[in-house]
Amino acid sequence: MAELEQVISSAFWGHSNGVLVLNDSGLLWRSRQTEAQKKVAKEDLVSMLWSAIGPKQYHLKVTTRGGKTVRFTGLKQGDVDLIRTFSRDTLGREMEEERLASSGGNWGHMQFQGSNLNFVVQDQGVAMDLPLDLIAQCAMPGKNEVELQFHEDDTVAGDEESLVEMRLYIPGDADDGMTAEGLKDEILERANISHVTGKSIVELDESMGTFLTPRGRYAVELYGSFLRMHGKTYDYKILYSNINRCFLLEYPNSTNTAFVISLEEPIRQGKQGYPHLVLQLARDEVHIDVNLTADEIKKYNGNIHERMSGSLPQIVATLFKFIMGKKVYTSGKFTTHSGDRAVKCAVKASSGVLFPLEKSFMFIHKPTTFIRYEEIDYVEFQRYAGQSGSSASRNFDLLVSCRGVGQEQAYETVFSAIDRREFPELSQFLTSKKLKIRNLKDTQSAATAGGAAGGAKERANLDDALGPEEGEGDFVGAVTALHFSADGSLLYAAVGCTLYVYDTTNGTMFVSPLPIWSHGTIHGMDVAQSLALCFGQKQLALVSALPTTTTSNVQSSSPSSIIATECMDWILDARLLVDDVVVDDTALLLPMVAVGLAHNMVHIWDPSTRTTLQTFQCTERTILVRPA
Repeated sequence: MAELEQVISSAFWGHSNGVLVLNDSGLLWRSRQTEAQKKVAKEDLVSMLWSAIGPKQYHLKVTTRGGKTVRFTGLKQGDVDLIRTFSRDTLGREMEEERLASSGGNWGHMQFQGSNLNFVVQDQGVAMDLPLDLIAQCAMPGKNEVELQFHEDDTVAGDEESLVEMRLYIPGDADDGMTAEGLKDEILERANISHVTGKSIVELDESMGTFLTPRGRYAVELYGSFLRMHGKTYDYKILYSNINRCFLLEYPNSTNTAFVISLEEPIRQGKQGYPHLVLQLARDEVHIDVNLTADEIKKYNGNIHERMSGSLPQIVATLFKFIMGKKVYTSGKFTTHSGDRAVKCAVKASSGVLFPLEKSFMFIHKPTTFIRYEEIDYVEFQRYAGQSGSSASRNFDLLVSCRGVGQEQAYETVFSAIDRREFPELSQFLTSKKLKIRNLKDTQSAATAGGAAGGAKERANLDDALGPEEGEGDFVGAVTALHFSADGSLLYAAVGCTLYVYDTTNGTMFVSPLPIWSHGTIHGMDVAQSLALCFGQKQLALVSALPTTTTSNVQSSSPSSIIATECMDWILDARLLVDDVVVDDTALLLPMVAVGLAHNMVHIWDPSTRTTLQTFQCTERTILVRPA
């Protein structure tokens, strides 16, 4: 049975105009300017209220589970009628009118409703509702006054006005017993406002990378709920709630990596908007300090440390992923003829790099272009069917035609000057994504002819799909050590100071991540039976009760014990003395551990007593590279 669907061509979410789609599964809103999407599932709907704002404008307020509200604005009378009918017939719920106080009164009651703070005028209705997540600070400038400070969002257009501060007067003899101090305390608690708001968590100096869009060097500071970009001419403050997702993409044949921050609403320089921020990072080894206490770092479960060391792109992606709570995607399965993850091409007169990801195209950088596969009507290979060897056939173009939604016009994007050698891999990849290729037979014939002339290998039938579509790879962090279980069914991977266990048959995480230390990096490990020995810098830890096969009976997401110690020198290698691993009737007896240290020293460590039993040291003045 085909899914019923209704489309409203113009609906605003915040400052962004987009398309609102109604179907059997709920509501879907998609921005016209960026790749931002908002979904409200049918089972999460609690109520739908409409209200008239002036003679021709209407609002739709949707309340979901957990008390969160979503508001669509800029609707017309016909849109409201369509939503009302669809809600009743398809979603099985009536849409009611929300009473609004529009007389201009400024006296009423403050009420908390879910994630909003509402100002209600008696016998008239709601005069104003304030989302609590927009409140940056709450203070008492006077005995009976409460001051609300709001996050300043630089994604708002420069010619638009935005509310940054509001003061409320609460008389001491209010009928409901509310006091100014009581209201302030409740707002601080419900809005989850930290009392320490001035300290940044991480500071990235402008010398660490260059922004391609907006062009220039910016210092970046990460705070609890927003980031700041400081440049010579422009400064920006961007709320994490305005960040949709991030991408970590490696340039082909380059030592640089692009870190892309996709926004729901673009930042602006005058009239120019930037929905994607592209930060170019060199793959240098760096050290970055995190301005958090040991207790504050614990909530990141070992993913963030007091000092982050490693490749700059990996550290930046890790910080953004866990501090912001946003997903960071990496390149998918596509590879070029030379093994790269992207193809060089041009859009109009600007050259750049095209990344065919698992669910979308991403072109960097001018203009940065993002196209979802689900929006594509068809693709077409152009200028490919020339004779092999002629100057005209060394390159080809890829035309991507996107379908229109509602009153939104269809549009085309041409990625030109792609190397002819990329055609087999690119066409095969697009076919596997079930995209319609208009002239596939013609280009296949040309590819076959050219391949025969050049003696190229035969390729698989491009009409065969390669498998179901999967999401882009979710970035976890830089892998610093790997080890397989004895039967090969499990893979133990170290990322920073955290140990991950994966099922090799399907690539899923077998147990929850295991934080080994509070800081540092695991550089190596040794595994024997259900024991894992991890080492890095001067730290050493023995993990017991580790799953050994996919049939292991995992009672909890944490190991039974982690025995850790710190050595006097840098650890170059460590090994379990497996001959000492003995299993009696009750438990696994812990083996001795051989620890190879720099400066020609080997310790024999007993994890049961946490003591060093023996020390061996060579008298030669050399450095031990790797103990045998």
